[in-house]
Amino acid sequence: MEQETKWRAFRGQLEATSNLAADAQRALAQLRSCQEELSLRLGKVNAARTQTPACRPAAPQGSNAAPLKSLSVQELSTSLEESSVVLEKAVRALQENLEKMRTSDKGRHKWPDP
Repeated sequence: MEQETKWRAFRGQLEATSNLAADAQRALAQLRSCQEELSLRLGKVNAARTQTPACRPAAPQGSNAAPLKSLSVQELSTSLEESSVVLEKAVRALQENLEKMRTSDKGRHKWPDP
């Protein structure tokens, strides 16, 4: 019974960690999309100034491509900053969860250190 309770708690931590990883993945995808759109727009501005053809980055992929095109450069920059903050928080929480899982299992098994 006690082992089953511990297993349920561990599964709960594992699910929470998985959700945090998914949040980090979404934030990273948003960050990349904003970066690509900003690079595309700034590349066009720089190309017009220098009168030379610029390398054109790939268009943002995924469901955010169309909405990002409608945003101003300032809005894109703000979205980029917000995505960075969300990603930072998600990664920090993910690290904390992984550390909790690691320390709760410490001493039970003799796993080799990586």
